[in-house]
Amino acid sequence: MSIKIAKTIAIQKDMQKLNFLIIRQLKNLILLFNLQRLINDFLTCAFIKEKRNIVFIGNPGTGKTHLSIAIGIKALTKNYKVLFTSVSEMLQNLNTSKADNSYYQKVHYYLSFDLLILDELGFKKLPSYSADDFFEIISKRYEKGSLIITTNKSFESGVTSFLIMYWLLQF
Repeated sequence: MSIKIAKTIAIQKDMQKLNFLIIRQLKNLILLFNLQRLINDFLTCAFIKEKRNIVFIGNPGTGKTHLSIAIGIKALTKNYKVLFTSVSEMLQNLNTSKADNSYYQKVHYYLSFDLLILDELGFKKLPSYSADDFFEIISKRYEKGSLIITTNKSFESGVTSFLIMYWLLQF
């Protein structure tokens, strides 16, 4: 009798594990389905017409850059003007342009695109002077063009990044 009880208990435990795995896989499928729906929505480029922004946050190697490039290519096929650059490259270009008095031309250049894709925010430590240049571009693009920003910094990474992300997500 004790062998039958032990087998029954083992089968019940296996069933519980199986149910847990099925529920977990079902939750993952639902998450993937919702993620796929969201990505498909981004690929319509409606956010560009609405002058909305996208922020991709995740660990290195999770596909943020690839996804932003795919959206950028789709936007190009819909005749939107698109620029892809890293945040550090843009800020270096803006800083360099101050030396030859072409700063405002360079700012205008970054504002002239329907979609500006800024890759790797927070990947490299930025000099303190570049925060003003970054904010200049972000604030002047408000209701004039869309942004996609990729970052590996979460909201917990500091007040400044939280405020930037919060501001971006509001508009």
